[in-house]
Amino acid sequence: MSRLGAFLLGLVLCTGLLLRLVPFLVTWEPFSTDVWPLIRASEKIVSNPGVRIWDDAAFDGYNNRWPGVILAAALVSRVTGASQWLAYSFLLLSASLSASSLLFYALGRRVFRERIPALVLLATWLFYPPVAVFSATLLKEVYAYPFLFALLLIAAGGSRRDTLLAGLLAGALVLSHHLASVMASSLLLGTAVVCFALKNVGYCRGSCPVKAGRSAMLGLLAGAFFSAYYLAYGGKAMPLKLGLLDAVMLAVYACYLTLGTVVYLKFSRVGYVEGLVGIAVVVLLLFSSRTPIVEGLGVNYRELLPYVAPAFAPYVFLVSRKYSSREHLALVYALAVPPSVFSLYVFLARPELASTLHRFMNYYFLPAGILLGVVANMRRRVFRAGVAAVVLALVLSSASLVALSASGRGPAFYWRYSRSEVWGLEAISKFLPGGSACGDDKVYYFYAGAVRVDTGCILARSYAGKATSPGAPLIVLREYYLRGYVSGLSVYQVDSFLASLVGSSRVFDSGEVLVALDG
Repeated sequence: MSRLGAFLLGLVLCTGLLLRLVPFLVTWEPFSTDVWPLIRASEKIVSNPGVRIWDDAAFDGYNNRWPGVILAAALVSRVTGASQWLAYSFLLLSASLSASSLLFYALGRRVFRERIPALVLLATWLFYPPVAVFSATLLKEVYAYPFLFALLLIAAGGSRRDTLLAGLLAGALVLSHHLASVMASSLLLGTAVVCFALKNVGYCRGSCPVKAGRSAMLGLLAGAFFSAYYLAYGGKAMPLKLGLLDAVMLAVYACYLTLGTVVYLKFSRVGYVEGLVGIAVVVLLLFSSRTPIVEGLGVNYRELLPYVAPAFAPYVFLVSRKYSSREHLALVYALAVPPSVFSLYVFLARPELASTLHRFMNYYFLPAGILLGVVANMRRRVFRAGVAAVVLALVLSSASLVALSASGRGPAFYWRYSRSEVWGLEAISKFLPGGSACGDDKVYYFYAGAVRVDTGCILARSYAGKATSPGAPLIVLREYYLRGYVSGLSVYQVDSFLASLVGSSRVFDSGEVLVALDG
């Protein structure tokens, strides 16, 4: 690698990693609601080495069944002597993201065999707005990314000697996270089927950059590992379960979408459909305001526009089909099929799973990055200028989203825990009668079962007029006044409840955390 290439790689990598550390560096506290149960589980293992990870009575019965990151963080803490919040927020997060980024860059070099497209692919992953904020904390899925990317790398150019390594990676992936395992299997199988079909109908002149046979084998391997583990152990305590009917329906969706993709690419010459889909997304976000597009997902969609628009901006290049490599274009569509299948299934068939929708849509960074790499490989300046503009938009959008989230604003404002919030919540936990209270999801995830938090009683009081139990502690965060009450991915205004606190007894008030008693 030339000095310029090494400098650009280091610049992109360091900037992307530093961006993800911003929330921790600003607050000096773990970022995200979902990370607290993992921290509590790792703390329990470090403080009590005799506890068994499969003991549901000692843990929450869910996270300990997908224990990869919990065990890894506990090991890091034991070896280094660092606290769990430092292991999760800095040490293991930095290591996991570095491994993911280097593997993703290696995937780009293997797919394109050129430095510039590989750097563009890496930049898309590091600055894809929803992924940038999602991976700014060490969740189970973020910890699973290196294993997923390693499987994709083997599919793009491994050998038979990598079969044992692939088995180990698939096993580690399954122990780390369920959705990442499903997506890995789906991406590999989807790529194999779409690329094989497009080659046989004459769309592709050469071989797909990801080998169809090897991709199918790895997809089946990952799928078999996941199915066995899920059915035997991992799926028994899942909060959202998918049954046989869901699997059949998803298979039907996948067949229709795959067939439609193959037929569409074979006979279309201009990407009219892609343009119409992009326009539809923008219109929905502009005019939906707080009206749920998906049932049960009450968020401010206009607020999402500055981050969704850049994330889908790369797909504007699909309107033109004048690209030299149809094989790379086939890979773009192949990688777009699995997240589209799951997203459409949630939209059309299972709106009650709306809280998982963003997890599926995060995986659009893969086809977006490959597409930008394809365009960057074109020799015409207008194409490269377009890619530079899109990458710049991604950088600015992701930086804005992460900065807002770190300061407690924007769509993910509730992922931020300030020092005073953490201090207040820890202080009151020792004095809650009966170890129970009322609060929102932010409070619920912080305590991770140490305190029984009813997340519905305040909403029931605000919207249905139901009284809370006499003497029940009401945990009120300052954010309820400023931005609202968080439940799932929805944010509710609870003004009537807040107004009723005037007649309540205040037993604790730190400015950020208030505890009131009714009666």
